[in-house]
Amino acid sequence: MAKRRDENKDLRNFCLALGVLLGGFAALGWYNQRAFWLYLAGGAALVVALGLFAKPAVRPVFRGWMWLAQKLNWFTTRLLLTVIWLVIFLPVGLVLRLLRVDFFDRRWEPGKASYWRERPATPYDRRRTERLG
Repeated sequence: MAKRRDENKDLRNFCLALGVLLGGFAALGWYNQRAFWLYLAGGAALVVALGLFAKPAVRPVFRGWMWLAQKLNWFTTRLLLTVIWLVIFLPVGLVLRLLRVDFFDRRWEPGKASYWRERPATPYDRRRTERLG
C-alpha cells in the first residue's frame, strides 16, 4: 500500500518556496534598481499568504507544477543516463576491448582442468567479521 502524502503540507511548502524564490528575485531587482521588484515582492507576499490561509486556491497551480515536474523528471533521467552511458561507459568499454583487458578472467582455455581460483587460507579474525556488517 502506497504511503499517502500530506498534500496540505506540500502546498504550504510549495507556496513558501515559491515565495522565497520570488522574494529573492525581488531583492535582486531592488538591488539593481529595477522597477519590477515591487511586483515580485507583492507576488511573493500573495503566494505566501495564499499558501498559509487559502490552500484550495493554490491547489490547481501546485498540481500543474507537479505534473510538469514529473514530465521533466522522466525526460532528464533518460537524458542524463544516456549521456553518462555514451560519454563514460561506452568509450571505456571500447578501449578495454581494443586492449583486450579482461578484469574478470573470463577467457576460455580448452586445456584447463578447472577454473577454480585457490584463495590463501587466512586465520579467523573476529574484527574482520565485524567489519562485514
